[in-house]
Amino acid sequence: MFEVNDTVQLLKNPLDEQLGEYIPLGIKTIVEVRDTSNIPHTSGQWVKIAEYSDWIDSSYFEKINK
Repeated sequence: MFEVNDTVQLLKNPLDEQLGEYIPLGIKTIVEVRDTSNIPHTSGQWVKIAEYSDWIDSSYFEKINK
């Protein structure tokens, strides 16, 4: 599970590439976390990153060990 201020790697683009929507891959910082364990078909957690103001399923990220 991720926590606020975790450093993570964005593994793939969570947005609709057919509409030209992209978030550059790479290292990001988690700024907000929401438990979604009660919502079917999610990883159980949504996160926000500094570069994007909407919720993203945490399955798009991998935690970077410091």
